[in-house]
Amino acid sequence: MKKLIAVAVLAMATVAGWAQGTVDFRNSGVSFPVVADRLVYADRVGGTKLIQPEDGSSQWVAALFYVKGSQGDEHDMVQAGSAATMRGPVTTSPGAWSNAGLPDGNNRVLQGVVGGETATLQVRVWDAKAFGSWAEAVAGGGMWGASAHWDYTVPTGTAPPSDYYLNGLRAFALVPEPSVIALGVLGAAGLLLFRRRK
Repeated sequence: MKKLIAVAVLAMATVAGWAQGTVDFRNSGVSFPVVADRLVYADRVGGTKLIQPEDGSSQWVAALFYVKGSQGDEHDMVQAGSAATMRGPVTTSPGAWSNAGLPDGNNRVLQGVVGGETATLQVRVWDAKAFGSWAEAVAGGGMWGASAHWDYTVPTGTAPPSDYYLNGLRAFALVPEPSVIALGVLGAAGLLLFRRRK
C-alpha cells in the first residue's frame, strides 16, 4: 500500500511539473516557423554580434524573463530558470547563447502559467562578471540589453516542438554605458557650439 501511495504522489508531481508552461530557450540552431533575426548585438542591430571577449574581461549571459498575462508589465517580470552564457570568441554562431551544461538545458519553465494561458516574455543580457543580475547592471550603469517583449501562449496537447520556440523574439543590441552616451552628447554640443561661432 505504501508503495502504491508513493507511486501516486510521484505521478502527480510529474503531471504538475508538465502542467507549467515550457519554453525552448534557444535563439539559433532550430528551424523557426518565421524567419527573422533573433541574435544579440554588441553595438547596434545588424552590427557586431555579441560574443565573449578573448581576454575574459566580461561574462555575457542571457536570461528569459516573463510575467503572466498578455502584454504584462515588464517591471513585474521574473527570471525563468538559469541564465545561458553567450558563445565564445571562436564560435560559428556569434550573437547566440549556449544552454550547454545548464541544469535546465534548453527548456525554461514559466511557473504559474499553464497550457492555453498567455505570458509576456523578454530576453535580457548583462555582464555577469561585473553584476550579479540584470537589475544590478541597469542600476549600476553597466552595459545591458533587453529584447522587445512579446506574447507567448503556452501550447496544449501534443503541440509540435516549434510551438515552444522563441518565435516572437527579435534581434536587439546592448545599451551603451551612460558615460559613452554623455560623451556623445558633449561631443555633439561642442560641434554645434563650434558651428555657431563660425
